[in-house]
Amino acid sequence: MLFIEFITSNYFNIMEKLLSREEIIVIEKEAQNPWYRLKNLVIIPEDYKSINSVTPKGLIFINGNNDTGLTHINERHRHSNGNYKLTKGKVTNPSLFDLKSCSLLDYEKIVDEVYLNNEKIVKGLFDEYKGYFGGELYNLILYKDSRIVHTLYPQKKIFNSSKRQLIKYVIGKMNATHNIFDNDAYTVSISYIDCNKIDKYIFKFRLIPKYNLEELWIEILNNKEHHDVALFIYSKDLNVQDGKYPDYLKRIFTSFELGKVEILEKLIEKIERRGLSQFSIIVNELFKLSK
Repeated sequence: MLFIEFITSNYFNIMEKLLSREEIIVIEKEAQNPWYRLKNLVIIPEDYKSINSVTPKGLIFINGNNDTGLTHINERHRHSNGNYKLTKGKVTNPSLFDLKSCSLLDYEKIVDEVYLNNEKIVKGLFDEYKGYFGGELYNLILYKDSRIVHTLYPQKKIFNSSKRQLIKYVIGKMNATHNIFDNDAYTVSISYIDCNKIDKYIFKFRLIPKYNLEELWIEILNNKEHHDVALFIYSKDLNVQDGKYPDYLKRIFTSFELGKVEILEKLIEKIERRGLSQFSIIVNELFKLSK
């Protein structure tokens, strides 16, 4: 394997998995294939070195990994799983792209504009460019003396939602199930994980069409002070028209992806601060339920 691990004072303070010089040479040679410039071509990457696209100005997007390339850009700077990310064992709040400009096609337009109209700044293993696109300032970082995109991100956090109180955990897995043997119920499960990627809380939205009902539960896991527990939060009438349950599930996912779940994160924060003995009181306070 040709991965090489670097430490650079300018960008990283812990080990990163970046491209080696040999890999850079191979990728740049492969990028000369005109197929990579076709916009209607769908490329299924084989590994981190695979080329996703080449821009009109010749900049190269590789599939990458958590530390570099398109995978890194999407995982760290795209609106997914809320604003807060788990980066090298720490909860961080990186700048995010506008929801309207977070596709590969959008990235291609941004990097070409920033690359062509600005001087490069050499920083260790990378060449950095700073420039405007659509009125917003972006940082573009290429591998040194190459056209391979290491990362791209907006400099300011104007597209991040408001700061939240919950800073110990980030959103982990999100999934949905449909169980015909459980009252034909749909269940959306969304976990919050700690810096060790251990599930600590799981919210479960249960949609039960048979009873026109939506329930919300919270599971509290891996706590040293008590056993794992599942606690009921509330139930309400299910407002779904014409059986459009997938659309309803999508709205739940989107709320978490955009970080618009302040009340649920406040619930976690208050449980941790006041303890499970206050759970019923906390729920009543937050959701204005009748006692």
